[in-house]
Amino acid sequence: GGRGRGGDGGGRGYRPARKDDGDAHGCMQMAHVGEWGRVPNLYWHAVEDDQLRRHPRFRALPPVDHVTLGSEASFKFVRQGTELWDALHAGRLTTGCLTGALGFQEEGVGRALGMNARNSSHGPLMSAWYRLRQSAAGQGPGASNPTLEVEEATNQAAVMAYNISLGEGSTGG
Repeated sequence: GGRGRGGDGGGRGYRPARKDDGDAHGCMQMAHVGEWGRVPNLYWHAVEDDQLRRHPRFRALPPVDHVTLGSEASFKFVRQGTELWDALHAGRLTTGCLTGALGFQEEGVGRALGMNARNSSHGPLMSAWYRLRQSAAGQGPGASNPTLEVEEATNQAAVMAYNISLGEGSTGG
C-alpha cells in the first residue's frame, strides 16, 4: 500500500527516464508508465496551457456574456477564472476543495496517509465548509430558460463563432 505514480523516485521499480525512452512512436510521456514511488505525481501527464491551446482540437470558450445559461448543463461553457465561474461553484463540492472537505490536509492526517504533510492546515477544511454553506446557483445570473437542446446548440454556436473570430491557427482563450 501507499504506492502511487512516483514523483520522488523513491519507490520500488523506479528508474529515471532515458533520452531514448518512449513507446513505439517515441512518445516521451509513455516512458514513465508503470513507474512507482511513494508520492503521487499530480502533474503526471499534465498538459501546459500553451501546449493545450496549440492542439488542433482545442476550442476556446467565449466571454461569459456570450454564453446562454439555463440548466447546469450550460455551466461547462463558462470560462475558468471568471467571476461567474466562481459564483457557479458556490454550494458545490468540487475537486478543487475535495481534499480539504475530506480532511486530508488536517495536521497529522497527511502524515498518517503517507501524503505530503508540510502544508497541513485547518484552512482547506474551513474553506470547503464555508463554500458548501453558500447557496448553490441553480442558474447563472441573467439566466434564461431555453430547452436543453436549444441551450446546447446556442452555446456550441457561440463557441464556434468565437473561435472563428480568433482566426485560423490562433485559438487564444
